[in-house]
Amino acid sequence: METGKKSMYLYQFTLELKNWQELAFVEEILARLQVKFQAKPLVPSNNQKALAALQKIAQRKVLATQIPDPVQWQRETRQDRLLPFREL
Repeated sequence: METGKKSMYLYQFTLELKNWQELAFVEEILARLQVKFQAKPLVPSNNQKALAALQKIAQRKVLATQIPDPVQWQRETRQDRLLPFREL
């Protein structure tokens, strides 16, 4: 290793903190050590919530009563169109 050159090491840590006071403490320590950091809160996934909402909609069966034959409905409503930059 050449003398006079600083080596940079990149690591990524995940911390689970109980409250904002712990976050403030960790940020203070990192600032004192002159460590660059970025704090990003984790947002819990709403997949289960979204799935429950879609299941609730499906249980209403509104579309099933409005569109009894989806294949026929698609044939009637779908219209072919010319694609850009293509000739027939």
